[in-house]
This record gives sequence, structure tokens and C-alpha cells, in this order.
Amino acid sequence: MRRLLMLGLAALLMTSGLAACGSGATATDVAVGSKCLSRSGDYVQSSGTGLVVGNQPLTLYAATIYPDVTVSGKTYRGSAWTMPTFTTYLDQWITQAAAAKINTIRATDFLSNVDDWRNPTVWANMDYLLCHARTHGMHVIISLTTFGKMLYQQGNFPYDPGAWGALIDFVGTRYRNERALAYYAILGEALPPNGNDPLRATPNQLLAFYRDTSLQLRTVDSGHHLISTGGLSFLNGDYGIPWQDIFALPTIDLAAIHVYSAGDRDITLPNVAAWSAQNDKPFVIEEFGFQQKLGDAARAAAFADILARARTAKAAGVGFWNLGPEVADKSYDVSAATPLTWDALQKGAP
Repeated sequence: MRRLLMLGLAALLMTSGLAACGSGATATDVAVGSKCLSRSGDYVQSSGTGLVVGNQPLTLYAATIYPDVTVSGKTYRGSAWTMPTFTTYLDQWITQAAAAKINTIRATDFLSNVDDWRNPTVWANMDYLLCHARTHGMHVIISLTTFGKMLYQQGNFPYDPGAWGALIDFVGTRYRNERALAYYAILGEALPPNGNDPLRATPNQLLAFYRDTSLQLRTVDSGHHLISTGGLSFLNGDYGIPWQDIFALPTIDLAAIHVYSAGDRDITLPNVAAWSAQNDKPFVIEEFGFQQKLGDAARAAAFADILARARTAKAAGVGFWNLGPEVADKSYDVSAATPLTWDALQKGAP
């Protein structure tokens, strides 16, 4: 199956070529999204510690799509979003997600290897993802963390709200009426203030960053959609992230975390879940994952364990990294090629 998909993509790319990175497009060129974007239906909203769509409760069961597209011997990851034919890959994996009872797709790293975040092909593909997910009864999380990574890779301070203004205006305007959007994630896995990275923020700078960016996004979006920080890490020790103050911001609607280490599982998860219950906000495990080198049986058990912990914590959502075809020891991909983990994923659906 993977080979057929890759051959199909290669054939399409031979005729259409890759979209140029850093196309020089302006905000005006791509400000208006695809005509398929929807203005009808109910938005995902919070209700106490849960999520609802209209009068129906919703538990997000999310898969990240971090691409694995191989063409002429070269593998494209986030840069695959610049391919005009990336929709073929999205078609394949939305169908796979539906088979695994996944109801949410998390879009990440879509600005990898572009010089201009306005790249029109990237946003046309994002539109397609939202529209195609909607036809399958799914939602989409748009993770703007990819823009923070771009700033970081350019040597710029990623926690300057001013650097985010144009992107937030663009995204909030483009998608404020789209009902398939579950929520926006601003910048996940913030660098710990007590770490050593020269581009880290102070606790006060982090708080101000999430306050200002979420307030701007709330205004531009007209308050239609939920907003999260993006899943936070480094909450299980003296790392200096003021997560309670950040999650308590009135324009941060979800307490979102990433779970990888034992500390994440045994300390962060129950602590943030308890905080969420006390403060009447939804709690989501936005991302967890295990490498294939663990072995399919052990990996399946690890998936089942996290999904059980999410249920016990009454999480409003849980998502894994990553839905994709890669088979390699260091890969986090899950597909029918990892059958026991795939089965655990299907059985763990809410």
C-alpha cells in the first residue's frame, strides 16, 4: 500500500513539480481560503472540563500527520506540505485514520523548509485537510508551533508576541468560520526558563507571550474557536514554566500537555488533570508516542496504558505521534504495518 501511494505521488510530482519554498506570496495573495471552507454547523466549544459540538459531547481522539513522502529516493517530511499533490497523501491517511476510529487530525510542521510562511501551496493544502476531514466527520487541530520553530531556526526569539502578529491575523481571519477546526495550538513544548538554551524565555516572558498571542487570536477569530498553548512539557520538576498561571489565562481554553517521559506520565499528567478539574477547564494530552524499537507488542501495551490513563484522568482529548507508513526502529509511526499497536489504537478509541 505504501509503495503504491509513493509511486502515485512520484508520478504526480513529475508532472506538476514541487511548489517553490519562499514563493514571495503576500498576505493578500492567500488571505482568502478555499471555497470549500465551511460557514455552517456548530463550533467545538468547552463545557466545564469537557468539549461539545452543539449539544453533543466530544472527546478528541487525535493523530498527528507528520509526512513520510519519498520521491526519487528523497524523503519529504514537513516540506511535503509545499507539494501541490500533497492532497494525495492526506487522502490516504485520513482514510486510514477513519479506519482506526480517529476523529481528529493534528497538523504540525507545515512551515518546515519554507522561507515565507505565506507559501500559498501550504495553506491550500491546509484548506484541503480541513475540508476533507469535515467530509469524514473529523476535526483538525492547527498547531502554530511550526512558526515558533521557524523563528528559532532563524536565530530569532520565538516568544516575542510582536513577531507573531501577522501570522495570527492571517490564520484567525482565514479559519474563523471553519467548523472542522477543533482548536488552535500556539507554541507547544516551550523551552524551560531554567534551562540553558540562549533563546529561552523567562517565566514572565512566557506568561506574557501566551497572554498576548491568545488575546490577539481570540479577537481576530471572533471567539469562534478554542485556543491552547500547544502541549507543554517540562512540568514535572523545577524547570521554571509557570504552567498554572498560563493555563489560567482567560483566553487559553485548554490545559494541554505532551507525555513522553516517566515524569510526564506519573507527575505531570495527574497534576495537570487535577488542576483542570479544580479550575473547570478541559484537559488534553495533545501528544504522546513510542518508538518502534520498543517492539510491537510492548508498544501496543504502552499505547493502551496511556489511553487508559487519559480515561482515568477524564481527558477531553488524547493524541499520538504519529500516523504514517514508516517502519524503522527510531520511528514513531503507527499504521497497519505495526499491527498490534494499530489494534491497540482502534480498541482505545473513545
